[in-house]
Amino acid sequence: MPAAVRFLAINLVDRNAVVLSASSAVLPVTNIRHHHKKKVWRSSGVSSEQINIDLVDTNLTVKSFALTGHNLTRDGTIELLHSTDNVTFTSLGIINVDADTKSGYSEGTYGQGGYGGFTLSNEDGPVIPDTHWLFFSGLTSRYWRILIKDAANSDNFLTVGRVFLGNYIEPTVQVIRGWSTEIVDETQTEKSIGGQKWRTLRTPFLRISFRLVKLTENEGVRDLLNTIFRRFATHTDLFVILFPDGSTQVKNATGIYGSFVSGLGISNPAIGVYASDSITFEESL
Repeated sequence: MPAAVRFLAINLVDRNAVVLSASSAVLPVTNIRHHHKKKVWRSSGVSSEQINIDLVDTNLTVKSFALTGHNLTRDGTIELLHSTDNVTFTSLGIINVDADTKSGYSEGTYGQGGYGGFTLSNEDGPVIPDTHWLFFSGLTSRYWRILIKDAANSDNFLTVGRVFLGNYIEPTVQVIRGWSTEIVDETQTEKSIGGQKWRTLRTPFLRISFRLVKLTENEGVRDLLNTIFRRFATHTDLFVILFPDGSTQVKNATGIYGSFVSGLGISNPAIGVYASDSITFEESL
């Protein structure tokens, strides 16, 4: 059965005991703890920069990683590694910021063979994903490393905003039919007497809506109502992804860092069976 919606809520990076360091830090690496994703860590290089995380505690389960607020181009990569001794590190996978450019979109049958492909530059094609995800089997390693590379980045530095490392809350039920994802643009357009238009520009953001039904009492009352809804409400940001087993495109469209704007209730349509209200969640800019 495919994975259900995951709430990446209890972030081990935020624990007071956790020690953060970086290969270089023009802006402090502790900024990855800040809920505002534009308050970033900034490196002094681009070819191979790293963030090191010492959890100190070795009894903590980690099985998910998320990162947002970066300045990586389509050629950038993010790699997560872990270690028990801070000497030998094992990679859990490399995330390509734009997977299409890594699979030869303009080569062979995709382009040169006549299917109309073209080479994507850093300015062309789809919007570069802002948030990236990695899920894996539970580990209790003490030391973690985020390795970031983007040698052609014209900024001549790399930035990372909010980072998540830890467990997740996942109900046993899927999102039901009727879920939605939309791009919201709050740009205001005005028109002069002469008919000329001008716009007060706003950055578009993602909004997702969904509902969970047939939850157990434990999932509905403890996990959602108390652990997530009461703790985060509408004023604290967290990571939410609707389809963690989906393709890269589906993850990009339905997984975001943001906050709830409505739907923090639980109802009981049948004895011993609980359901959420219609939950609306908006991307933070």
